[in-house]
Amino acid sequence: MTKEKIKKLRKRLMMNTREFGEACGVSSRTVEDWEQGRRKPSGPARKLLEQLMK
Repeated sequence: MTKEKIKKLRKRLMMNTREFGEACGVSSRTVEDWEQGRRKPSGPARKLLEQLMK
């Protein structure tokens, strides 16, 4: 999942990084890292994001 897709999904759900992080079980900092390309989602968070994209 690309950083662009993650940001687009968050915006489509009309959530800020804190809300999106809580929904995914991660911190807002982690969401920011995903969106900046510093980290990639792994494990359960990745699977959740893939399901939300559908």
